[in-house]
Amino acid sequence: MSVDQNLRLYKVEQITSIADAIRTKLGSSDTYTVDEMCQAIQDIPVGADLMEMLASASETISGTDIIQLTDETVKTESTVIPTYIGHTKAISRVSLAEILEVRKYAFYRAIKLTNIDLPKCTSIGEYAFYSIPYQESMDVTINLPKVKTIGDNAFDASKVAGTLDLPECETINANGFANCSKVRGINLPKVKTIGTYAFSLCSITADVNLPLVETIAESAFSRGVNCTNFVIGPNCTSIGTKVFYDSDVVNLYIHATTPPTFGGNFGYDDS
Repeated sequence: MSVDQNLRLYKVEQITSIADAIRTKLGSSDTYTVDEMCQAIQDIPVGADLMEMLASASETISGTDIIQLTDETVKTESTVIPTYIGHTKAISRVSLAEILEVRKYAFYRAIKLTNIDLPKCTSIGEYAFYSIPYQESMDVTINLPKVKTIGDNAFDASKVAGTLDLPECETINANGFANCSKVRGINLPKVKTIGTYAFSLCSITADVNLPLVETIAESAFSRGVNCTNFVIGPNCTSIGTKVFYDSDVVNLYIHATTPPTFGGNFGYDDS
């Protein structure tokens, strides 16, 4: 008796498990013949809904479900990343071309997050990327070429490293990049408002130029700058107290057309 070389034998439970997987993905209770399974699999949407994907992600530091949110893995028509959606999740990368806004606490303490690429995003909410990632040895790279507003504590205590390049940013609110000890330089050619403690406890060693800044709030660069030249442009009208508290700036240039109001000491309490 001849044997068909293409014939494969499968157990009933193996076929059943495939059908169960299809039903789970499609959210249906349909039954399938073996012949119908091929079409059913083709009907499964490519990628996953953003909410569904994050809901299933690991919430523990030791979790193995590390996921990447990219245009290839996430199919969503939303232009907004909602509040708390990635809170404490084991997400390593966020790279979504059409996102315009990241709302508050969206990736708060996202323990594995090291890469943020949101080329159209204009607004980052408060605490959105607070304290990312968990391990001190990891560095965070960000690409936010269109962002205009950084909310309170948005990147506070995160491991953003190197030069912070935000070419369109106009407002950095209180503690926006506070405690980012790996930040070595800032490029903020359009920033107008810098909030309290915005860059406190950073490690900025490169020269700083803020050509369009209008307001620098209290302690904005306290314990955060150790550079040779710090340049403030002609539009500045207000500089808060202790802006450079416990920092080291060799040359401070203020080119304001009208002398700005000063809240008090630039440096130490007794300076």
